Amino acid sequence: MDANMKYARLTGHRDIDQILGKSVLDWTAPHDRERFSRELMGCLKKGFVRNIEIDHADAKGRPTPVEINVTRIGTGRRNSLIAFCRDISKELHSELEKPAVFADSVPFALMVIDKQGNFKYINEKFNKIFGYELQDIPDARTWFRKAYPDREYRHKVISTWAEDIESFMQDGKSGDTRRCTFTTTCRDGAPKAINFIPVRLSTGDTLISCEDLTGLVKAHKDLESERSTFFSILENLPLGIVLADHFGDCMFVNAHFTNITGYTLNDVPTGRDWLVKAYPDPEHRKKVAVAWKKDRLPGSTYEAAECRINCKNGQVKVISFQATRLKDFTIIVLRDTTARKQIESALKRNEDKYRSIYENAIEGIFRSAPDGRFLSANPAHARMLGYDSSEEMIRDITDLGRQLFVDPGDHRYFKELMETQGIVEKFETRLYRKDGGTIWVSLNARAARNDNGETIYHEGTAEDITARKLMEEEKIELEARLRQSEKMEAIGKLAGGIAHDFNNILAVLLGHSGILKIRIPKDDPLQARVKQIIDTIEKASSFTKSLLAFSRKQDVVLQPVRINAIIGKSMCILEGLLPKSIDLETAFDDPDVTILADTSKIDQVMMNLITNARDAMPQGGKIIIQSKRVTLDEKFRKSHGYGVPAEYVLITVTDTGTGIEKDAQDRIFEPFYTTKKAGKGTGLGLAIVYGIVKQHNGYINVSSKPNKGTAFNVYFPAVKEENPKGSTGYSFNPPNG
Repeated sequence: MDANMKYARLTGHRDIDQILGKSVLDWTAPHDRERFSRELMGCLKKGFVRNIEIDHADAKGRPTPVEINVTRIGTGRRNSLIAFCRDISKELHSELEKPAVFADSVPFALMVIDKQGNFKYINEKFNKIFGYELQDIPDARTWFRKAYPDREYRHKVISTWAEDIESFMQDGKSGDTRRCTFTTTCRDGAPKAINFIPVRLSTGDTLISCEDLTGLVKAHKDLESERSTFFSILENLPLGIVLADHFGDCMFVNAHFTNITGYTLNDVPTGRDWLVKAYPDPEHRKKVAVAWKKDRLPGSTYEAAECRINCKNGQVKVISFQATRLKDFTIIVLRDTTARKQIESALKRNEDKYRSIYENAIEGIFRSAPDGRFLSANPAHARMLGYDSSEEMIRDITDLGRQLFVDPGDHRYFKELMETQGIVEKFETRLYRKDGGTIWVSLNARAARNDNGETIYHEGTAEDITARKLMEEEKIELEARLRQSEKMEAIGKLAGGIAHDFNNILAVLLGHSGILKIRIPKDDPLQARVKQIIDTIEKASSFTKSLLAFSRKQDVVLQPVRINAIIGKSMCILEGLLPKSIDLETAFDDPDVTILADTSKIDQVMMNLITNARDAMPQGGKIIIQSKRVTLDEKFRKSHGYGVPAEYVLITVTDTGTGIEKDAQDRIFEPFYTTKKAGKGTGLGLAIVYGIVKQHNGYINVSSKPNKGTAFNVYFPAVKEENPKGSTGYSFNPPNG
């Protein structure tokens, strides 16, 4: 031992030579030698500073309480201890003189227990923390029972430090301390985390300080929970994650990092381990190391170029790195871009193949990724979809199923076929154009797969079949209209034949009824019966005339007339058919148009159409009568299925009524068909209109939507004006059609 003069005086010697070379234990009180020896050995092994309170003995064996700070110095086998010794006898004496004042002034709870285990004193802070008064806990046994009601936990507490307190009281040691933290139950039943520090006093009593760590423990648990959540998030991210300290050593790697590289934290604990294993080529490793060693400010992000690394199993992968430096560590994110690079490489290898055919093909040629992006497309495909260039189309369309396919179900089915069969042929579907229009295409495609059987892209052709689809739809529509025309023609012939024969029967009945009326006296009651018979026959005759009009069996007198003038003259009659709740408006072309027509028949057409419109507006509304000169061309004939190309006058009667269902529109001109309630119509009004229009070599159609009103369009052939006011009438039986 070596020492200074002040330590020599502490041992009771005036000359330092008297203590040099001796053991420090020679000047330690006997009851503290063993403990002090253990503390010194611990310092030699662990190398940390420890404050130790012991009784120091002078040359005459008189004890002096001292505080010693010990620190290990030196390295290897040549270790030494340096100790600083301070006399604390005066401080302890001052504390013992004023225990009550000291106890109530400290910021933690204190309790004093005598050698028999009786509580002698508790301070105010003890009462505030635990809620107990001194009379509540007269002895240690009562304290343990109340503070630790759970028997098993109470035994654990007692076994941990109660024996130490007892040893304090039995062997007379003073100044010894042992920290223990327990969950203690307060008087109100609340559990608190308390740190107990027992100290043996020179009086033989035990002083125990109690520090409430409940808030600290909760904060620690919350911190641990947040830390656990943080690392759980990192562990489950679908990206490779590395946390590295500022020396480049790995602190944490997640499971996805291991999935990508095969390395665990034990494989690459340091940055050098990672560099050596991931970059076996020295030159490449050196470049990578230089790039990562650049100083970067906290909060800055560094994105490294994609590079190839060697995985644990020897596989080479292409990885992109992104690092963000924080205050205490750096987060490094890894993405495996091997698959994408393989796709790009495959595309690059085939880029020059068939370029001329690809660029100049009439059909669209494309490649798309499984995630719904176009990878490439030829100019024909871009033009087909309304784009100026392939680049524009590839840039704008990022989700084929959502942006391109009119029916997303078609896209799902297309992908299903590609995955299950690997090839799709003549897959017809509708696609959106850039301008919002749609086209029909026929797709032929196949799935390109890698060595593992995974689809890397789809490639195929697209043929615009819109024209063919329109022709098919037009053919279906024309066939339907032809069937309707033939049906109407057949119904007309049947109705005409029945009406003609029935009209002959009615003529005989009417003749005999007239004879009865002449021969029966006027004052005979039977005259009323005869009159009723005659009225019924005339009503039936009117009915047969309607059927004859539909079947075009009636003669018509055609003469050149100005159609607007005819409609204008009938306005007074037409207005008389309407209630005040319905407005009637007209809009005629100027100049007037001349047609060949039977004026009375035109009046009947207008009357029936106005009556039909009136019945569709029980709550009132508006009727508009319009006329204008139109030209029916070949395009009209193809789209409607009828119409001889020529000049026509179009008369449109529009109402704002309830409208007509689609199914009813197909049968609206059939005789006896009506959408009105029973007793409200015969179903012959529009049938008569249809027959009259056909007698005038005209056409009629209807357009309507439920609750959107109805428009009847009537086309009459226009003629050159030939004495429309004074021409001589003549009979005319037009051909069927």
